[in-house]
Amino acid sequence: MRQTINPLRQLSDIDIENINLNDKSRDDTPAILIGLQKLYSDPSLRTRLLALLEEGLVPDVNRKLGRPEMGLWQILVMGVVMQGLDCDFDHLHDMVNEHKTLRKFLGHSDIFDETCYSYQSIVDNVTLLTPALLDAVNQLIVECGHTVSHKAPDETLYGRCDSFVVETDVHYPTDVNLLWDAMRCLLRVVGRETSRAQIGGWRQSKHLTASVQKKFNQCRNTSRASRADIKAYLDQCHGLVTRAEETLLELRAVGITKDKALTRMADYLRHAQRQIDRRLLRGETIPTAEKVFSVFEDYTRWIAKGKAGTPVELGVPVCPRR
Repeated sequence: MRQTINPLRQLSDIDIENINLNDKSRDDTPAILIGLQKLYSDPSLRTRLLALLEEGLVPDVNRKLGRPEMGLWQILVMGVVMQGLDCDFDHLHDMVNEHKTLRKFLGHSDIFDETCYSYQSIVDNVTLLTPALLDAVNQLIVECGHTVSHKAPDETLYGRCDSFVVETDVHYPTDVNLLWDAMRCLLRVVGRETSRAQIGGWRQSKHLTASVQKKFNQCRNTSRASRADIKAYLDQCHGLVTRAEETLLELRAVGITKDKALTRMADYLRHAQRQIDRRLLRGETIPTAEKVFSVFEDYTRWIAKGKAGTPVELGVPVCPRR
């Protein structure tokens, strides 16, 4: 027979509603147990939840006959912990036998109760929680969450999650060196494609690249560069970008419209046009929302999470699956 909750309590047992949990812990386990405690402490919700489990797990079983089996509440706790921690059965097996607080939620006291769950018993019982049953349980939990947040069921709930940064292979971005990245790639592609299409005007593309690099080196440290150096750098880049725009139209006019090189050329032109910003000459700060932090990996984001020793990370924030 399978019971919902073990009715035989020991003197040292603690009510699940009264179990002290560390609400300041940053680990996932206390957060999951706080949610289970909320479900258990609501009598009407607990009754509906256990009735749903009884209907899904033991629909046609005589509860008065047979040997005692794992309770429905215990199966639910194990299943929620396993899914919430995204762990395997080996980890779950260790936790239900060694984690003191989790054992209290399973109905075991600190003393006089040496109940030990076998690995196969955990596997056989937790796998009874089918996706359809878990989906129905999830609907009840969502209703409970709306009640706690004082929102109607049709309103949107917002949650917070921890994330980590997958760093991209980029150098520290400044407006000056991002413009140099765009210009050197643009000049290389324009020189190669015009030579292939036999269009003149870019025979000295390597010399132009060296000239742009020289002006870039003179103002790469914007805190020390003079206004004249920055202006000369921007003026030369602006002139070359204007010529490259005309050349791109010529290449398309001769029928080269589907070439991948032209697509790259258009991308480098777009990046260069964005970086030629006259606000640099006025000493103004360009808003972060208008910036791109890499010409080659333009999805890179500037992430400041306030970590000690790592004030800024360049990459993409990723939330691990839970």
